[in-house]
Amino acid sequence: QPPTQRSLNWPYGVFSDGQRLWIADTGNRRVLFFEQIPTENYSLADGVIGKDSFTERDYDQVDAIWPYSVKLGPKGELAIVDTQYYRVLLWQDWHTAFEKKADVVIGQADMDANGLNQYGLFPSANTLSWCYDSCFYREGIWVADTGNSRVLWFDPLPLESNPTAVQVLGKKDFKTGSENLDTIFGTEQTLYWPFSLCIDGDTMALADTGNHRIVFYALKG
Repeated sequence: QPPTQRSLNWPYGVFSDGQRLWIADTGNRRVLFFEQIPTENYSLADGVIGKDSFTERDYDQVDAIWPYSVKLGPKGELAIVDTQYYRVLLWQDWHTAFEKKADVVIGQADMDANGLNQYGLFPSANTLSWCYDSCFYREGIWVADTGNSRVLWFDPLPLESNPTAVQVLGKKDFKTGSENLDTIFGTEQTLYWPFSLCIDGDTMALADTGNHRIVFYALKG
């Protein structure tokens, strides 16, 4: 059956600001928006991001192909992690996402590109591989670059596509990927498939999935 205003297909991500609700309806290649957090089963969504209507499933490369995570920033920014295209789509204002394509793409040169590590054998400071989550922090954004077993920090929040990260967690440098031996064994310095992250204050909690642990980072202070 085609999707509807109230149906879901493999939803993986959810976010709320305490009043509104966003759901990454991954299998339907869209994000559903609820003006109020639902209080009844099978509620109708109020808006959809990534499709022109609630019944569409076909997709275009300018929209999220496999939206896995949806997050909002402190100033109303919106980030959708598009796992299948190895990128993060950014809007400066979430209100515009219903009618407007993303302002910025992280991880690819433009909206048409979809190369793992931008078609390179090894990662760099501007590439992604199977990214699964992101989190806004202060004036920038952290991205869980899961396939490269690292987390990238972009600061300030990018205003142009294909930005370069300024910091990396889980690797000794931007050129080291998950193929290296030091990512096979769990240590205090490395990560192995970081899937999910959350920040409260200046503390980051990170699901270091391949090492079967949760890691905490003090970001400031």
